[in-house]
Amino acid sequence: ERTCKWPVGDPATPDFWFCGLPSQPGKPYCEAHVGVAFQPMSARRDRKR
Repeated sequence: ERTCKWPVGDPATPDFWFCGLPSQPGKPYCEAHVGVAFQPMSARRDRKR
């Protein structure tokens, strides 16, 4: 399946769903969610400060 697996909402509720847009090659997420999930190491370090 080549759809985005980004979870949306609370899994304990009936309105929980996955993004479902086409995923990027070799990634489990669409273009927008790849940008959120796979951030450069320096960006993650800066966020903690």
